[in-house]
Amino acid sequence: MTSSPSILLEHLSGTDARTIAVAGCSKNAGKTTAMNVLTGTWAGSVTGLMSIGIDGEDSDFWLGVPKPRISALPGTLFATARRALEAAVGDCSIVLDAGISTPLGELVIARTTGPAQVLLAGVRHKRDVAMVRDAMFRIGAARVVIDGAYQRLMSADPAISDGLILATGAILGPRPADVVERTVSFVERIRVPATQDALFLSAIELACSTGRAVAATADGRLVPAADEGCDAAVRTCAEFADTLVALAMPGAVPRGFADLLTSITGIHGSLALVVRDATRLFIQGPEFRRFHGRGHRIFGEKSVNLLAIAVNPIAVTGGGMSSAELTAALSEAIPDVPVFDFLKAASDGDHGSTNDTVPQGTRTFRS
Repeated sequence: MTSSPSILLEHLSGTDARTIAVAGCSKNAGKTTAMNVLTGTWAGSVTGLMSIGIDGEDSDFWLGVPKPRISALPGTLFATARRALEAAVGDCSIVLDAGISTPLGELVIARTTGPAQVLLAGVRHKRDVAMVRDAMFRIGAARVVIDGAYQRLMSADPAISDGLILATGAILGPRPADVVERTVSFVERIRVPATQDALFLSAIELACSTGRAVAATADGRLVPAADEGCDAAVRTCAEFADTLVALAMPGAVPRGFADLLTSITGIHGSLALVVRDATRLFIQGPEFRRFHGRGHRIFGEKSVNLLAIAVNPIAVTGGGMSSAELTAALSEAIPDVPVFDFLKAASDGDHGSTNDTVPQGTRTFRS
């Protein structure tokens, strides 16, 4: 989707999505910068912030390179552990003790009383994410933003958030073509469509209620696996291979599982692999494409709503590329999703509040 970056940012900042997940195609892809820019446009309303993992630290744990801090407008609510609260730069006060223990102390919800930089930590489990989100809304948040840790897309679960902003950029490769290839592969997996098939929906509902994989046959039978786990799922598929049309998995689908399904002899025609949503898929791009290339399909009970793709043309490891060239290449490859450089959008448009909240220097390093 092509338009000026400032117009796209303005459109995104007015989204109806109340809970927004921000995740990266890799570490240091630019999600913190995207969060800072987006939340900086929401002056006048209360925003809630949390992270699955730790975000807002001064430097990257693995690379040792500087990272931008999490910037918060006055009145922002944020969830963090008590020891991490000490790292906040700016005035804040505890609003609620969440009653959740973490390695860094009890999880609390605090409020900034002026412009601040904060460290987000302590939210580790899906039930905690949902509890903190709901508490923030009760306290008065208009929107909640969830920072998703690398390789943990839990925050994009449709049961948790209303939409996803995906960060990508030069950290993925030296050329725009490299970034596009890896980003498209990621987007293909995260945008697994929701099924409308009644049999498939019945299968995933039964799978989720029993905790076991469920095979669906051409004559409409639903056959739960004898045990939990992937091995039992494969055995059930092999037993009913001649009439198998779908397999519903209640939990995570690990790397290699799709290839394992295609190795089962006796399956005729297309097989549908049905999951709760795309965040349960841990198969990688090549395996995903092989599965589809053999005529099979993957569906979710619900789909992930991809709101926008944030472009970061600078790599923390050094080097970079043209923001305009990268944005154009990604927009051509993924034409139905807004793709833009968030910092360029903020500098080009009338988003003055953003300039007060994005730390200086984030134009040369982003995370």
